[in-house]
Amino acid sequence: ETRLAELNQLRFLLNESSRKLDEVLLKLQREKEDLVAQIALSDIVLTYIREKGEQHELGADVPDLVRFLAESYTQAQVQHTIDGLCSRGQIAINGDKAQLVPTQITGKKRARENGRVAAAVDNSPESLV
Repeated sequence: ETRLAELNQLRFLLNESSRKLDEVLLKLQREKEDLVAQIALSDIVLTYIREKGEQHELGADVPDLVRFLAESYTQAQVQHTIDGLCSRGQIAINGDKAQLVPTQITGKKRARENGRVAAAVDNSPESLV
C-alpha cells in the first residue's frame, strides 16, 4: 500500500515536471520565433537603407521606410528596429534620413581576417605546387 502511494506520488511529480518542461519549451520556441522575426526585420531595414541611401546622398527617408513596411509591420516595430540598429552603431539617423555606418575594423579583427586569408592561400591548390 505504501509503495503504491509512493509510486503514485512519483508519477504525479513526473507528470508535473513534464508539464512545466513543456511550458518552458513553448516559451523558448516563441522567443526564438520573435528573435528570428526581429533579425529578418533588421535585415530588411538595413537593405532598404543601403539601397535607398545609395540613391540619395543624404540617406534613406525614414517615413518612406515606415510606409514601405506598413503592410507587414507596425510603426512601433519598425521604430524599435531602427532604434536597435542605431544603438548598435549600424545606422545613423540625421533628421528623417537614415544611413549605414561604415563598419570599424579593429586591429584584432583585421589580424584575424588576415590570418584567415593567409590560411586560405596556404591551403589553396596553387600554393601546394
